[in-house]
Amino acid sequence: MFNEYRLVFKNRAFRQYFMFGFIMLFGSAFVSQSFYYYLETVLHQESSYSMLIMVQGVGEALGAVPAYFLSIRKNKQLPAKVFVPVAVLALTLAWVARSTGSVILIFVVEFLYGLGLAGMASVQNNIFPDVTDVDEMITGERREGVIATFSTFIKKFVSGFASFGIGKLLGAFGYNTQLEAAQQSDSAVFGVTICFTLIPMVFMFLSFLSIMNYRLTKDKLNFIRAKIKEKKETGVAVVTDEEKASLEKIAGLKFEEMWIGQ
Repeated sequence: MFNEYRLVFKNRAFRQYFMFGFIMLFGSAFVSQSFYYYLETVLHQESSYSMLIMVQGVGEALGAVPAYFLSIRKNKQLPAKVFVPVAVLALTLAWVARSTGSVILIFVVEFLYGLGLAGMASVQNNIFPDVTDVDEMITGERREGVIATFSTFIKKFVSGFASFGIGKLLGAFGYNTQLEAAQQSDSAVFGVTICFTLIPMVFMFLSFLSIMNYRLTKDKLNFIRAKIKEKKETGVAVVTDEEKASLEKIAGLKFEEMWIGQ
């Protein structure tokens, strides 16, 4: 199985997909796992937790609609390019809310963050089939199961590691689990704020940069699918030198090293 994962990583398109998803998951894991601490310790509004989670869900549901149309009408990366900045804006407002204590503002934060999540999830889900097509071009096999299993493993790893990281960071800032929220030191309150805002913002900025480098367009994907079909039907895929260079750039391998070129 580990050899299968190694082969998947030869796929440049998968590495880009993996990098975006990996970084995005870290950012969202920090937000979700530190949110209650933020409400309790920074805003003292933990009683609003359930309502705020519902508002986030509403934002995510509503955001899924424009994310879908952007993905269909334009390209699959566009929802992230539009909605990741919205998520960053939400967390910026959360940084502001720590000093104002505004409950209304934190409701706005959760709604906007839900919109941001919709865009990020759209990209991660919609790019997955494209990555498997590139993998088939390289190996001649459909390996959705291998890629999906690896993605599931990474999600579990990120969730566990983020929880560990938050615990260590809060401890470093002096957060004491034996004390009530109102008794926490200023340093501990600052540490909670960083875990909920600044650290996720850095991860989301990096995920935005990673998706900007994803170059697999709809036309290129249709070309890859056509050449896979041609290869299976005739035993050879005829391409020009320019097309060969394009496929090599997408896959990260020489044309002759891939199944499509053999």
